Amino acid sequence: MLASRLFRIVAGVETTAPELSIPAEKSATGFRRRTAESAIRAFFGSNAFVAIVVLTLITIFLFREGFGFFSQNLANLRLYRQAGLEYVDIIRTEADKQTALSRQLGDIRLQQMRAGADQAALEKFDEFANKFGEQLNGLLSDATDQAQALRETMLQLGSHAGASVIETESQDEPSAAAATPAGNEAEQMATLRSATDKFAQIADSMKAQINELLAAPPALTSAKERKAFAKWKAEVEAYLKQLPAVVERLRAWDPNKPVPAYRAITSFLFGTQWITASFWQDWYGIIPLFVGSLMVSIVALVIAVPLGICAAIYVSEVASSVEKSLIKPYIEFISAIPSVVLGFFGIAVLGETIRAISRASFMQWVPFLPPVVCSR
Repeated sequence: MLASRLFRIVAGVETTAPELSIPAEKSATGFRRRTAESAIRAFFGSNAFVAIVVLTLITIFLFREGFGFFSQNLANLRLYRQAGLEYVDIIRTEADKQTALSRQLGDIRLQQMRAGADQAALEKFDEFANKFGEQLNGLLSDATDQAQALRETMLQLGSHAGASVIETESQDEPSAAAATPAGNEAEQMATLRSATDKFAQIADSMKAQINELLAAPPALTSAKERKAFAKWKAEVEAYLKQLPAVVERLRAWDPNKPVPAYRAITSFLFGTQWITASFWQDWYGIIPLFVGSLMVSIVALVIAVPLGICAAIYVSEVASSVEKSLIKPYIEFISAIPSVVLGFFGIAVLGETIRAISRASFMQWVPFLPPVVCSR
Protein backbone atom coordinates (compact mmCIF):
# COMPACT_ATOMS: atom_id res chain seq x y z
CA MET A 1 0.00 0.00 0.00
CA LEU A 2 2.74 2.41 0.98
CA ALA A 3 4.75 1.68 -2.19
CA SER A 4 1.70 2.19 -4.41
CA ARG A 5 1.05 5.52 -2.79
CA LEU A 6 4.65 6.59 -3.34
CA PHE A 7 4.47 5.62 -7.04
CA ARG A 8 1.27 7.65 -7.35
CA ILE A 9 2.87 10.75 -5.79
CA VAL A 10 5.95 10.50 -8.06
CA ALA A 11 3.73 10.03 -11.12
CA GLY A 12 1.63 13.04 -10.12
CA VAL A 13 4.74 15.19 -9.73
CA GLU A 14 6.05 14.11 -13.12
CA THR A 15 2.75 14.86 -14.83
CA THR A 16 2.25 18.23 -13.18
CA ALA A 17 5.79 19.51 -13.71
CA PRO A 18 5.35 20.23 -17.45
CA GLU A 19 2.01 21.85 -16.75
CA LEU A 20 3.67 24.18 -14.23
CA SER A 21 6.47 25.10 -16.62
CA ILE A 22 4.10 26.36 -19.33
CA PRO A 23 2.47 29.09 -17.19
CA ALA A 24 5.96 30.28 -16.25
CA GLU A 25 6.75 30.98 -19.89
CA LYS A 26 3.37 32.55 -20.41
CA SER A 27 3.84 34.67 -17.32
CA ALA A 28 7.03 36.16 -18.78
CA THR A 29 5.24 36.99 -22.01
CA GLY A 30 2.29 38.35 -20.08
CA PHE A 31 4.63 40.45 -17.96
CA ARG A 32 6.17 41.98 -21.05
CA ARG A 33 2.71 42.58 -22.49
CA ARG A 34 1.54 44.18 -19.27
CA THR A 35 4.64 46.36 -19.22
CA ALA A 36 3.95 47.60 -22.77
CA GLU A 37 0.30 48.18 -21.97
CA SER A 38 1.18 50.07 -18.82
CA ALA A 39 3.62 52.24 -20.80
CA ILE A 40 0.93 52.99 -23.40
CA ARG A 41 -1.60 53.74 -20.68
CA ALA A 42 0.88 56.00 -18.91
CA PHE A 43 1.62 57.83 -22.16
CA PHE A 44 -2.01 58.45 -23.06
CA GLY A 45 -2.92 59.07 -19.45
CA SER A 46 -0.29 61.80 -19.19
CA ASN A 47 -1.55 63.30 -22.45
CA ALA A 48 -5.10 63.21 -21.12
CA PHE A 49 -3.94 64.94 -17.94
CA VAL A 50 -2.18 67.61 -19.97
CA ALA A 51 -5.31 68.03 -22.11
CA ILE A 52 -7.46 68.44 -18.99
CA VAL A 53 -5.07 71.05 -17.59
CA VAL A 54 -5.02 72.96 -20.90
CA LEU A 55 -8.81 72.88 -21.21
CA THR A 56 -9.12 74.11 -17.63
CA LEU A 57 -6.77 77.03 -18.31
CA ILE A 58 -8.64 77.86 -21.52
CA THR A 59 -11.96 77.82 -19.65
CA ILE A 60 -10.59 80.12 -16.96
CA PHE A 61 -9.21 82.47 -19.62
CA LEU A 62 -12.50 82.55 -21.51
CA PHE A 63 -14.48 83.31 -18.36
CA ARG A 64 -12.10 86.10 -17.42
CA GLU A 65 -12.17 87.62 -20.89
CA GLY A 66 -15.93 87.13 -21.04
CA PHE A 67 -16.55 89.21 -17.96
CA GLY A 68 -14.29 91.94 -19.33
CA PHE A 69 -16.02 91.76 -22.70
CA PHE A 70 -19.51 92.21 -21.27
CA SER A 71 -18.48 95.20 -19.17
CA GLN A 72 -16.81 96.81 -22.19
CA ASN A 73 -19.81 96.01 -24.38
CA LEU A 74 -22.12 97.68 -21.86
CA ALA A 75 -19.92 100.79 -21.81
CA ASN A 76 -19.99 100.95 -25.62
CA LEU A 77 -23.78 100.58 -25.68
CA ARG A 78 -24.17 103.43 -23.20
CA LEU A 79 -21.79 105.60 -25.19
CA TYR A 80 -23.72 104.69 -28.34
CA ARG A 81 -26.85 106.24 -26.83
CA GLN A 82 -25.42 109.18 -24.92
CA ALA A 83 -23.21 110.34 -27.81
CA GLY A 84 -26.20 110.40 -30.19
CA LEU A 85 -25.10 107.57 -32.44
CA GLU A 86 -28.41 105.82 -31.78
CA TYR A 87 -30.24 109.00 -32.80
CA VAL A 88 -28.29 109.23 -36.06
CA ASP A 89 -28.98 105.56 -36.85
CA ILE A 90 -32.71 106.33 -36.84
CA ILE A 91 -32.08 108.80 -39.66
CA ARG A 92 -29.68 106.36 -41.30
CA THR A 93 -32.36 103.67 -41.44
CA GLU A 94 -34.74 105.95 -43.35
CA ALA A 95 -31.97 107.10 -45.70
CA ASP A 96 -31.10 103.46 -46.43
CA LYS A 97 -34.74 102.73 -47.20
CA GLN A 98 -34.85 105.59 -49.67
CA THR A 99 -31.59 104.39 -51.26
CA ALA A 100 -33.08 100.90 -51.63
CA LEU A 101 -36.13 102.39 -53.37
CA SER A 102 -33.86 104.30 -55.76
CA ARG A 103 -32.01 101.06 -56.48
CA GLN A 104 -35.31 99.37 -57.35
CA LEU A 105 -35.93 102.11 -59.89
CA GLY A 106 -32.57 101.30 -61.42
CA ASP A 107 -33.57 97.64 -61.69
CA ILE A 108 -36.81 98.59 -63.42
CA ARG A 109 -34.86 100.74 -65.89
CA LEU A 110 -32.55 97.80 -66.59
CA GLN A 111 -35.57 95.60 -67.35
CA GLN A 112 -36.93 98.30 -69.63
CA MET A 113 -33.63 98.54 -71.49
CA ARG A 114 -33.43 94.75 -71.91
CA ALA A 115 -36.97 94.73 -73.25
CA GLY A 116 -35.84 96.98 -76.11
CA ALA A 117 -37.37 100.30 -75.07
CA ASP A 118 -36.49 103.29 -77.25
CA GLN A 119 -34.18 106.08 -76.12
CA ALA A 120 -37.01 108.57 -75.54
CA ALA A 121 -38.74 106.25 -73.06
CA LEU A 122 -35.47 105.66 -71.23
CA GLU A 123 -34.81 109.39 -70.96
CA LYS A 124 -38.26 110.00 -69.50
CA PHE A 125 -37.70 107.22 -66.97
CA ASP A 126 -34.29 108.69 -66.05
CA GLU A 127 -35.92 112.07 -65.48
CA PHE A 128 -38.49 110.43 -63.21
CA ALA A 129 -35.76 108.60 -61.24
CA ASN A 130 -33.63 111.73 -60.84
CA LYS A 131 -36.57 113.66 -59.39
CA PHE A 132 -37.13 110.90 -56.85
CA GLY A 133 -33.64 111.60 -55.50
CA GLU A 134 -32.13 110.82 -52.12
CA GLN A 135 -32.87 113.91 -50.03
CA LEU A 136 -31.83 112.50 -46.65
CA ASN A 137 -28.17 111.84 -47.48
CA GLY A 138 -27.02 115.41 -46.80
CA LEU A 139 -28.75 115.52 -43.41
CA LEU A 140 -27.33 112.10 -42.55
CA SER A 141 -23.78 113.19 -43.39
CA ASP A 142 -24.00 116.28 -41.17
CA ALA A 143 -25.55 114.35 -38.27
CA THR A 144 -22.86 111.66 -38.55
CA ASP A 145 -20.06 114.23 -38.24
CA GLN A 146 -21.77 115.89 -35.27
CA ALA A 147 -22.27 112.59 -33.44
CA GLN A 148 -18.65 111.57 -34.00
CA ALA A 149 -17.46 114.93 -32.66
CA LEU A 150 -19.67 114.52 -29.59
CA ARG A 151 -18.31 111.03 -28.98
CA GLU A 152 -14.73 112.30 -29.17
CA THR A 153 -15.58 115.06 -26.69
CA MET A 154 -17.10 112.60 -24.22
CA LEU A 155 -14.06 110.32 -24.47
CA GLN A 156 -11.66 113.20 -23.95
CA LEU A 157 -13.57 114.29 -20.86
CA GLY A 158 -13.41 110.74 -19.50
CA SER A 159 -17.17 110.25 -19.35
CA HIS A 160 -16.84 106.69 -20.68
CA ALA A 161 -13.57 105.17 -19.54
CA GLY A 162 -14.97 101.69 -20.02
CA ALA A 163 -15.26 102.13 -23.78
CA SER A 164 -11.67 101.01 -24.22
CA VAL A 165 -11.88 100.11 -27.92
CA ILE A 166 -13.10 103.50 -29.07
CA GLU A 167 -10.87 105.31 -26.60
CA THR A 168 -7.79 103.53 -27.89
CA GLU A 169 -8.68 104.47 -31.44
CA SER A 170 -9.10 108.08 -30.42
CA GLN A 171 -5.69 108.10 -28.68
CA ASP A 172 -4.04 106.63 -31.77
CA GLU A 173 -5.41 109.49 -33.87
CA PRO A 174 -4.42 112.77 -32.21
CA SER A 175 -5.10 114.76 -35.35
CA ALA A 176 -8.75 113.69 -35.29
CA ALA A 177 -8.99 114.61 -31.63
CA ALA A 178 -7.43 118.00 -32.29
CA ALA A 179 -10.05 118.66 -34.95
CA THR A 180 -12.88 118.21 -32.45
CA PRO A 181 -14.97 121.39 -32.41
CA ALA A 182 -15.07 123.45 -29.24
CA GLY A 183 -18.07 123.40 -26.96
CA ASN A 184 -19.42 121.27 -24.18
CA GLU A 185 -21.53 118.15 -24.48
CA ALA A 186 -24.85 119.95 -24.01
CA GLU A 187 -24.21 122.39 -26.85
CA GLN A 188 -23.11 119.63 -29.21
CA MET A 189 -26.12 117.52 -28.30
CA ALA A 190 -28.44 120.47 -28.94
CA THR A 191 -26.83 120.97 -32.35
CA LEU A 192 -27.32 117.31 -33.12
CA ARG A 193 -30.94 117.28 -31.95
CA SER A 194 -31.75 120.15 -34.31
CA ALA A 195 -31.71 117.54 -37.08
CA THR A 196 -35.22 116.53 -35.98
CA ASP A 197 -36.80 119.71 -37.36
CA LYS A 198 -34.70 119.42 -40.53
CA PHE A 199 -35.83 115.81 -40.95
CA ALA A 200 -39.48 116.86 -40.58
CA GLN A 201 -39.08 119.58 -43.22
CA ILE A 202 -37.35 117.20 -45.64
CA ALA A 203 -40.03 114.58 -45.03
CA ASP A 204 -42.82 117.05 -45.86
CA SER A 205 -41.14 118.31 -49.03
CA MET A 206 -40.21 114.78 -50.07
CA LYS A 207 -43.78 113.59 -49.56
CA ALA A 208 -45.18 116.39 -51.72
CA GLN A 209 -42.56 115.86 -54.44
CA ILE A 210 -42.97 112.08 -54.59
CA ASN A 211 -46.76 112.27 -54.62
CA GLU A 212 -46.50 114.62 -57.58
CA LEU A 213 -44.21 112.14 -59.33
CA LEU A 214 -46.52 109.21 -58.64
CA ALA A 215 -49.41 111.14 -60.17
CA ALA A 216 -47.61 111.08 -63.54
CA PRO A 217 -45.74 107.76 -63.74
CA PRO A 218 -43.51 106.96 -66.72
CA ALA A 219 -44.84 104.85 -69.59
CA LEU A 220 -43.81 101.21 -69.37
CA THR A 221 -44.11 98.73 -72.23
CA SER A 222 -44.14 95.22 -70.76
CA ALA A 223 -46.40 93.73 -68.11
CA LYS A 224 -43.39 92.66 -66.05
CA GLU A 225 -42.15 96.24 -65.81
CA ARG A 226 -45.60 97.53 -64.87
CA LYS A 227 -45.89 94.89 -62.16
CA ALA A 228 -42.47 95.81 -60.75
CA PHE A 229 -43.37 99.52 -60.82
CA ALA A 230 -46.68 98.86 -59.05
CA LYS A 231 -44.80 97.00 -56.31
CA TRP A 232 -42.32 99.84 -56.04
CA LYS A 233 -45.13 102.38 -55.83
CA ALA A 234 -46.78 100.47 -52.97
CA GLU A 235 -43.47 100.39 -51.07
CA VAL A 236 -42.97 104.12 -51.64
CA GLU A 237 -46.43 104.91 -50.31
CA ALA A 238 -45.78 102.78 -47.22
CA TYR A 239 -42.44 104.54 -46.77
CA LEU A 240 -44.04 107.99 -46.92
CA LYS A 241 -46.81 106.91 -44.58
CA GLN A 242 -44.43 105.97 -41.76
CA LEU A 243 -42.29 109.14 -41.92
CA PRO A 244 -44.42 111.07 -39.36
CA ALA A 245 -43.91 108.22 -36.88
CA VAL A 246 -40.16 108.51 -37.44
CA VAL A 247 -40.31 112.25 -36.68
CA GLU A 248 -42.09 111.53 -33.41
CA ARG A 249 -39.53 108.88 -32.58
CA LEU A 250 -36.70 111.36 -33.11
CA ARG A 251 -38.40 113.88 -30.86
CA ALA A 252 -39.04 111.29 -28.14
CA TRP A 253 -35.48 110.00 -28.22
CA ASP A 254 -33.71 110.61 -24.89
CA PRO A 255 -29.91 110.37 -24.63
CA ASN A 256 -30.13 110.12 -20.85
CA LYS A 257 -32.37 107.05 -20.87
CA PRO A 258 -30.43 104.41 -18.92
CA VAL A 259 -29.16 101.29 -20.65
CA PRO A 260 -29.75 98.30 -18.32
CA ALA A 261 -26.83 95.99 -17.56
CA TYR A 262 -28.55 92.95 -19.05
CA ARG A 263 -28.41 94.57 -22.50
CA ALA A 264 -24.72 93.65 -22.68
CA ILE A 265 -25.71 89.97 -22.51
CA THR A 266 -28.92 90.04 -24.55
CA SER A 267 -27.31 92.03 -27.36
CA PHE A 268 -24.63 89.34 -27.54
CA LEU A 269 -26.96 86.33 -27.36
CA PHE A 270 -29.72 87.67 -29.63
CA GLY A 271 -27.93 90.27 -31.75
CA THR A 272 -28.19 89.90 -35.51
CA GLN A 273 -25.02 91.85 -36.40
CA TRP A 274 -21.34 91.07 -35.89
CA ILE A 275 -19.42 94.20 -36.87
CA THR A 276 -15.93 94.87 -35.50
CA ALA A 277 -13.32 97.58 -36.10
CA SER A 278 -16.04 99.95 -37.31
CA PHE A 279 -15.61 103.70 -37.43
CA TRP A 280 -19.15 104.04 -36.11
CA GLN A 281 -20.20 101.31 -33.68
CA ASP A 282 -19.10 97.75 -33.02
CA TRP A 283 -21.81 95.12 -32.66
CA TYR A 284 -21.27 91.68 -31.17
CA GLY A 285 -24.31 89.55 -31.96
CA ILE A 286 -23.70 85.81 -31.95
CA ILE A 287 -26.70 84.89 -34.11
CA PRO A 288 -24.87 85.32 -37.48
CA LEU A 289 -21.95 83.20 -36.24
CA PHE A 290 -24.27 80.54 -34.85
CA VAL A 291 -26.37 80.36 -38.00
CA GLY A 292 -23.27 80.24 -40.21
CA SER A 293 -21.74 77.43 -38.16
CA LEU A 294 -25.04 75.54 -38.20
CA MET A 295 -25.37 75.83 -41.98
CA VAL A 296 -21.79 74.69 -42.54
CA SER A 297 -22.34 71.74 -40.19
CA ILE A 298 -25.53 70.72 -42.00
CA VAL A 299 -23.82 70.85 -45.41
CA ALA A 300 -20.87 68.87 -44.05
CA LEU A 301 -23.19 66.23 -42.58
CA VAL A 302 -25.15 65.94 -45.82
CA ILE A 303 -21.91 65.25 -47.68
CA ALA A 304 -20.06 63.19 -45.06
CA VAL A 305 -22.78 60.91 -43.62
CA PRO A 306 -23.72 59.07 -46.87
CA LEU A 307 -20.08 58.73 -47.89
CA GLY A 308 -19.03 57.55 -44.43
CA ILE A 309 -21.81 54.97 -44.11
CA CYS A 310 -21.18 53.61 -47.61
CA ALA A 311 -17.44 53.42 -46.95
CA ALA A 312 -18.02 51.60 -43.64
CA ILE A 313 -20.36 49.08 -45.29
CA TYR A 314 -17.87 48.47 -48.09
CA VAL A 315 -14.90 47.95 -45.76
CA SER A 316 -16.86 45.72 -43.38
CA GLU A 317 -18.90 43.61 -45.78
CA VAL A 318 -17.57 43.87 -49.34
CA ALA A 319 -13.83 44.53 -49.28
CA SER A 320 -11.40 41.64 -49.39
CA SER A 321 -8.76 41.01 -46.74
CA VAL A 322 -6.08 42.65 -48.89
CA GLU A 323 -8.21 45.78 -49.33
CA LYS A 324 -8.98 45.87 -45.61
CA SER A 325 -5.28 45.68 -44.77
CA LEU A 326 -4.69 48.69 -47.01
CA ILE A 327 -7.74 50.80 -46.13
CA LYS A 328 -8.05 50.35 -42.35
CA PRO A 329 -4.62 51.78 -41.41
CA TYR A 330 -5.35 54.96 -43.38
CA ILE A 331 -8.76 55.34 -41.74
CA GLU A 332 -7.26 54.88 -38.27
CA PHE A 333 -4.49 57.34 -39.11
CA ILE A 334 -6.93 60.00 -40.31
CA SER A 335 -9.17 59.49 -37.27
CA ALA A 336 -6.15 60.17 -35.03
CA ILE A 337 -5.60 63.62 -36.61
CA PRO A 338 -7.42 66.44 -34.74
CA SER A 339 -10.30 67.98 -36.63
CA VAL A 340 -8.75 71.44 -36.25
CA VAL A 341 -5.73 70.29 -38.27
CA LEU A 342 -8.00 68.89 -40.97
CA GLY A 343 -9.96 72.15 -41.05
CA PHE A 344 -6.75 74.18 -41.41
CA PHE A 345 -5.65 71.88 -44.22
CA GLY A 346 -9.02 72.41 -45.92
CA ILE A 347 -8.71 76.19 -45.71
CA ALA A 348 -5.05 76.45 -46.65
CA VAL A 349 -4.91 73.80 -49.37
CA LEU A 350 -8.36 72.83 -50.63
CA GLY A 351 -9.77 76.34 -50.29
CA GLU A 352 -6.97 77.91 -52.32
CA THR A 353 -7.19 75.13 -54.90
CA ILE A 354 -10.95 75.60 -55.33
CA ARG A 355 -10.47 79.36 -55.58
CA ALA A 356 -7.85 78.96 -58.30
CA ILE A 357 -10.07 76.54 -60.22
CA SER A 358 -13.11 78.85 -59.90
CA ARG A 359 -11.16 81.67 -61.50
CA ALA A 360 -10.18 79.59 -64.50
CA SER A 361 -11.73 80.51 -67.83
CA PHE A 362 -13.30 77.08 -68.38
CA MET A 363 -15.37 77.48 -65.17
CA GLN A 364 -17.09 80.73 -66.15
CA TRP A 365 -20.28 78.92 -67.12
CA VAL A 366 -21.05 78.48 -63.40
CA PRO A 367 -23.31 81.45 -62.51
CA PHE A 368 -22.20 82.10 -58.90
CA LEU A 369 -18.44 82.08 -59.56
CA PRO A 370 -16.61 85.44 -59.80
CA PRO A 371 -15.82 86.71 -63.29
CA VAL A 372 -12.30 86.55 -64.67
CA VAL A 373 -10.60 89.95 -64.82
CA CYS A 374 -8.25 90.15 -67.78
CA SER A 375 -5.30 92.50 -67.29
CA ARG A 376 -3.59 94.07 -70.27
